[in-house]
Amino acid sequence: RGDISSIFGAISSSALSAIDLNYCGLEGLGQAGLSQLEEAISSNGTVAHLGLSGNNLGDEGARAVGRILTSNSKLLLLTLGDNDIGPEGAEALAYGLQSNQTLCFLNLSFSELQDGAWRFVELLEGNTALREVNLMQCGISEFSQSRLQSKAAAFPLPKQLRMIEPELNIPALEGLAVAEEQRRRRISSSLC
Repeated sequence: RGDISSIFGAISSSALSAIDLNYCGLEGLGQAGLSQLEEAISSNGTVAHLGLSGNNLGDEGARAVGRILTSNSKLLLLTLGDNDIGPEGAEALAYGLQSNQTLCFLNLSFSELQDGAWRFVELLEGNTALREVNLMQCGISEFSQSRLQSKAAAFPLPKQLRMIEPELNIPALEGLAVAEEQRRRRISSSLC
């Protein structure tokens, strides 16, 4: 765990725009380790892409990420697939996303959401930034899938939330990050 602390320390003080911790053996961090992860990401003001897939973070890890999302204003892409996240963890993420207006892409594939995915999408209604959610292989029944698609289609434009199996195009996401930064600059300059 000493190596993990060093990694988290480096993350908090770096100017990285992308951090890939996918399948890095973060399982079993416990509350102290999750708090370190939360602190590292929260104190880093430059991370736009964060990969945490395949670390068995579970619902407790999803709650930590949900807390990160409440105050983060840079993150555009978040991968949390294959982390044993259940309905409670997804709900915690959705609560974090209610106040997050920057995250555009969220991967929850291979989670254990089952029919709790419906509540997850209901909680996203106040979020205007999220465009894609990957819910592939989350154990969602056909009935709930049709409800989810109907709900996603009903989101007001320009939201149009899509729940798909995305082939993420990283250059396109980098272009999105540039466009978002330009939009923020225009807003900032118009306020001055």
